[in-house]
Amino acid sequence: MNFTAKLRSFEATDKTDVVLVVEDEKFHVEKKFLAEKSEFFRGLLLGSCKESRQSEVAINGFDPSDFRKFLEILHEERILTDENVGMILEMNDHFASDSVARSCFVFILNSANIKVLAESEKITNFMMDSAAKLRRFEATDKTDVVLVVDDEKFHVEKKYVAEKSDFFRGLLLGSCKESKQSEVDIHGFDPTDFRAFLGVLHEQPTLTDENAAMLVIMSNYFVSESVARKCYSFIWKSKNIKVITKSEEVSDFMVKFF
Repeated sequence: MNFTAKLRSFEATDKTDVVLVVEDEKFHVEKKFLAEKSEFFRGLLLGSCKESRQSEVAINGFDPSDFRKFLEILHEERILTDENVGMILEMNDHFASDSVARSCFVFILNSANIKVLAESEKITNFMMDSAAKLRRFEATDKTDVVLVVDDEKFHVEKKYVAEKSDFFRGLLLGSCKESKQSEVDIHGFDPTDFRAFLGVLHEQPTLTDENAAMLVIMSNYFVSESVARKCYSFIWKSKNIKVITKSEEVSDFMVKFF
C-alpha cells in the first residue's frame, strides 16, 4: 500500500483569505484554520491588531523553508523527523499550537532515537511538561459518570464522550439502564488501552506504534470517527507503518479510510 500524499503548495485557492509573507516567500492560508490551530495566529489574524485587516501579513524572524515545514505539520501534511522536531518545537514556542505540540510529543515518544533526542534540554523539559498535562480522568466538577474497566475507574463527562462516540451516545444518553447509573462497566478491554483510547478521544497524545492497532479496533467498537481520523493520520505518518498494517483489520481500515 502506498499512503504518500502531495504536500500543500500554499498557493491561492477559493478557501485562502490571507497571505503570510516570510522574507520574499508568500504562503496563502485560511485565517479560520490557523486561528483554530494556533493562539498566535488567533490573535494576529482574528484579533483587534492591524494585521487582522491586512491581505498580506509579514512573519519575521524565520527562514521560509522552516516556516513551510511548520505550516505543513500544522496542516498534518508533513512527517516529523529526528532532524526537524527540535526546530519545530522552537518555532512552536512562538506560534503556540497545541496540535503541533501533540504531534511532537507522539513523535518523540515513538522515536527509535529518543535517548539521543532527550540529550536536548529543551526536548526533555517539553516531554516532562507534556506528560504532566495528560488527562488523568479523575473526578472534577464537570465529570458526571464513571466508566469502570476491570477495577480501574475513569471519570468522564457524558455529553463530551457522547459527542465523540456513537457507542457512548447510546449507552449514556439513550434509554438503556446504564444512562441512569453513576458507574458503568466497560467489558472486553485492558485498562491501559482504554486509557489511551480516552486520551485520544480527549485530544491527548496517547497514540503510539504499540497501541495504534488496538486503538483502530477500539475506534470501530466505540464508533468514534474522531479517534479513527487520529489513528489514520498517526499510522500514515509512522515509520513503522508496514509493521502496524500487517494486521488485516488495520490494513482494511487504512484502505477504507484513504
